[in-house]
Amino acid sequence: MQLAQQVGRPQEFRSSLRAAFAAHSHRLLRPGPSLGGQGALPSWNVPALMVYELQVALSPTFRDQPSQSLALADLLWENGYYEERALAVTILQAAAQPDQVLSRISSWARSHQDPRLMKLMAERGTEALRRGLPDRLEEVLEEWIDDRQVSLRRFGWMTIRSWLEADPDRAAAVALRYWPAALREHDYECQLECRRALVAFAQGRPWEAMRLIEDLPARAVISSQRWLRAALPSLPAEVAEFLRTTLNRRLHGG
Repeated sequence: MQLAQQVGRPQEFRSSLRAAFAAHSHRLLRPGPSLGGQGALPSWNVPALMVYELQVALSPTFRDQPSQSLALADLLWENGYYEERALAVTILQAAAQPDQVLSRISSWARSHQDPRLMKLMAERGTEALRRGLPDRLEEVLEEWIDDRQVSLRRFGWMTIRSWLEADPDRAAAVALRYWPAALREHDYECQLECRRALVAFAQGRPWEAMRLIEDLPARAVISSQRWLRAALPSLPAEVAEFLRTTLNRRLHGG
């Protein structure tokens, strides 16, 4: 594959990649605004299958050449279209260099708000950190979740949810640590991610989730009841019933 041979020559790689994207871009949409919603990057509007096949085909090369691949990731991220930045995230996952990944993830999460890309970074981009530097990831999560930038807080909650889904045993302590911050969160999009994190936690550890709910202070119930109630349909039945009962009791002075 020509692209695999160009990983160590970033400029050539990007030129070849863009030529391939241009050749397969949808005629009515190429290249231009993304269909990814508010905050979305411009897109080549190529078939998702094409991007997936590139990620699969190139990942072994990214693993074998981590230093060259990370330099390529920096170039792809720079002024990149969605597909190029998605490939940069794939490099972070495949190259598996935790120290190098952390600095990039922290910078990249601050620099853009494309919801699809943020989700991809949380699920795949942080994988090397979850495996290689879990304690450091837990520390940096505190910085993200306490940040004034809403998009970074949202990314922090996305990362916790992804961690809970990938490794519930290790991530449970992280979720417990930041549960008070979830109850203080006031931004709607962040609350949505808090809700998803709660669901992921409850699905893996329903009894611990009920203990968390039992300790809910009345003040937190008043400020968080909307997103907590929104989680009810997605929670395990016994957790949902316990949460519903607890919310009603707290709101009525019980």
